Amino acid sequence: MSYKAISPIPIVEGGTGAQTLTSNGVLVGAGTSAITALTPGTDGQVIIGNTGTGIPAWASLTAGANITLTPGANSLTIAAAGGGSSGALFNAYVSADQNGVTGDGTAYTVLFDTVLSNVGATYVAGTGTFTAPATAQYILSGGVMITNASGGIGSPTDYYLHVVTTGFTYIGNNPGNGVGSSSPDNTYTMNFSIITTMTMGDTATVVVAGNGGGAGVVNVNAAGSYWGAYKLN
Repeated sequence: MSYKAISPIPIVEGGTGAQTLTSNGVLVGAGTSAITALTPGTDGQVIIGNTGTGIPAWASLTAGANITLTPGANSLTIAAAGGGSSGALFNAYVSADQNGVTGDGTAYTVLFDTVLSNVGATYVAGTGTFTAPATAQYILSGGVMITNASGGIGSPTDYYLHVVTTGFTYIGNNPGNGVGSSSPDNTYTMNFSIITTMTMGDTATVVVAGNGGGAGVVNVNAAGSYWGAYKLN
């Protein structure tokens, strides 16, 4: 008995029906027709089906709202960009007095150094900066207690607290001349609560300053200095 070699071996004989196949190509069956190979995809691509033709193909995914896609060699990292539902994002407070920080009109960014909660790492204690994880409305609220607010030699006679966001400054408490002098320890707490629309990546900080006295005479007191952010939508 003799056999005749057939090249390529047809599908019905258990072959591929093809003489060559694309290097690194994913094989796709075609019934009794020859197997074909998809052209290799690029970093992060996945094979997507096609209801109409039935022929799959490599394709890149499209990131939806608040989603990031990071393609790599044989990898695709999918992560939330920080949008999510409404809720508290962070809460932080000052754990130790920050002394002599202002008094000559110098704006001082308060460092709320102890973090109680920090969803998505939106707050950086080292710089006192909150970064909006998504474009949305936020409530920013808190308070800063200052000491040596009045009555001392070289003390400033005017104070203010601002919430500084990307592109906008919210003017908060400005107690004015002599406020705090009735307090035995010359303290005054400046509270704030604002609703603001922030674009993803925008930042916010809390700034205090004292004017009218010697340089560096106002202290930020740990007893009553705190703030946090809450995402509304």
